[in-house]
Amino acid sequence: MFLTQTDFEKVVQADNLAVLLGNNPTLLADMTLVAVAEANSYLAGRYDMAAAFAATGADRNPILVLRVVDMAVYHLHAAIDPRNINDLRRDRYAESISWLRGLSKGDYSIELPLKPLAGQNGYFLYGGNPKRSFQL
Repeated sequence: MFLTQTDFEKVVQADNLAVLLGNNPTLLADMTLVAVAEANSYLAGRYDMAAAFAATGADRNPILVLRVVDMAVYHLHAAIDPRNINDLRRDRYAESISWLRGLSKGDYSIELPLKPLAGQNGYFLYGGNPKRSFQL
């Protein structure tokens, strides 16, 4: 899985995370999948997200990890009590979505593998039309 328990503990204290999870250990994995799918929907057009999300440990992009953790924690709060999400989680989720939109448009750059273009061989065509003479 792309995110680990320690990734969440960098953003949320372990005891608060335990309270959020309650007695449902699969909730964190489910919300992680939702957050990864949401990030994938923004970035899949430009980046090879299968390779990015397959990375583990120090090979992962730390900014992407932080943004996906913020999104997963927001979805975790929303799954428990959607009417009582604190402002910090709401703001960090909005920042993550804004960042993903900017990244998908090319406003920001990040070290992720680019999506390979089908049929691209590395060559490009150049030249122009033949010179025309319009003298009477």
